[in-house]
Amino acid sequence: MGIATGLNCTQPSHTQDSPSLLLKGQNSNLAGRDLGRLLPPEPLTVIFELAAQGHHNFSAVAVVLCRYWRTTALAHAPLWSYIWLNHRSPHKKYLTWTKRLGDLPIPRSITVVAVTQEEYYATDWKFLPMELDRLRSNFIQIRSFHFDGDEEMFSWALRNLSLTTFPEVSLHVDDGCVTKRPPSRYPSSFFWPIQDSKDDRRTQSISLRGVLIHFPWIHVDNITKLEIFQTSNDTFPDPDSLMMALRNMPHLQTFVLEFFEDLKPIDFSTYELVRLENLRHLQLAGSWTTNSFLRSLEIPNLHSFVIDRAFDPPLMALSIIAGAGKPPPLRRLSISRSTINSRRFLERLSLFPSMTSVYVVDVTSNPIRVAWSEHRQKDPEFLSTLQHFNVYERDGRCQDLLSVKGPGTDSASYVNHHMGAAGDEQERRCRTIFDLGMDALCTPVIKWMEYIEKMTRLPLTDTLYGELSNPETSTAANQIRAFQ
Repeated sequence: MGIATGLNCTQPSHTQDSPSLLLKGQNSNLAGRDLGRLLPPEPLTVIFELAAQGHHNFSAVAVVLCRYWRTTALAHAPLWSYIWLNHRSPHKKYLTWTKRLGDLPIPRSITVVAVTQEEYYATDWKFLPMELDRLRSNFIQIRSFHFDGDEEMFSWALRNLSLTTFPEVSLHVDDGCVTKRPPSRYPSSFFWPIQDSKDDRRTQSISLRGVLIHFPWIHVDNITKLEIFQTSNDTFPDPDSLMMALRNMPHLQTFVLEFFEDLKPIDFSTYELVRLENLRHLQLAGSWTTNSFLRSLEIPNLHSFVIDRAFDPPLMALSIIAGAGKPPPLRRLSISRSTINSRRFLERLSLFPSMTSVYVVDVTSNPIRVAWSEHRQKDPEFLSTLQHFNVYERDGRCQDLLSVKGPGTDSASYVNHHMGAAGDEQERRCRTIFDLGMDALCTPVIKWMEYIEKMTRLPLTDTLYGELSNPETSTAANQIRAFQ
């Protein structure tokens, strides 16, 4: 169902209409339409804010999709506290967003996505340090700061921005970005923070990529989320500091650690057992001793586990998590780009009676579908709690095992997503599949949308689901590039 039929959207307009007037039909563009199918602005603004939390550029998407959405978004000033900037006139866009926000003294969320454009960054971004200082002097909090860019832009950010003073900080350095600067100008790795900030107790969420975390300079007691993506030999955290930090994170709910270079053997058995009472989501990836790390943890309340490109056997990881006593209430599992035995995999799944969703992406194994059908034939109630059991092939084909009736080889049970990519691009897309799958289950936006649909019986359209899942690659998101 498209937007035009699902939400009766009209084309965007730059006039300032009232959402209530549009709903009352006091607009010629809506004459004769079924206004009862329009979601009222009150729940729609709640969905908008949740979507903006997931992607800070959602407001730019909302104002170009249709007139009703544009009017609703412009009338809801707090939506514009989520500010997403890239190299396309960042200062001009910042002024536009803050004008729409008005003088509301509410916390801001700022995202900077930029790569070096010759010398332009020196002028395009010089407003940002001054603006951050102005907000601090006016006691306006910056709730989150996200950076995603190349090495040169990050080097500039370290020199000019105070990156240790935000409750939520995300610093993603992509060393694969095309840059005209010689790499020798930069260190083999950046580290963060660059100064002692143990007295700053505000940091609750940290997400890093291509940056070495220096735990001794961070106050870790209040951290609820710690994500360390795509580390190398230069940026993998020091094991002693890591285990000490985890021991002092009583509120940690999400932990991610990835390493994608040659094998990195670390013996975690020498460390005292760390109990993470509140950990709900754990994601481990790459060629390091993940199973030894798991043995050093107590995670009694784990709900979601992701293992990707594992060097250690993933099935052993599941056995370790299940433990000798009562297993955690694991509900969601994703295994990708690994080797497993299908029958033993299903046996491991049965260790977790709360399991509802399983995603298997590009694994080497005997056919899972056959083993699954055999188990279900012997015991129709086997893993009866499952709501999703999807197997993705390297070429992007997806098979929903819950829809498979027997052990045959009916190719119609596959869904071809037409992902005819090859090499690294194909691998990246396969990774995106399981990332989006896990995000869809964890993202509150989707849950809100399902709830609103159930309570109001108003369709929110497949198009909107797509926009929220990946605004960067959607049609509407592409339209906003001209709008910025």
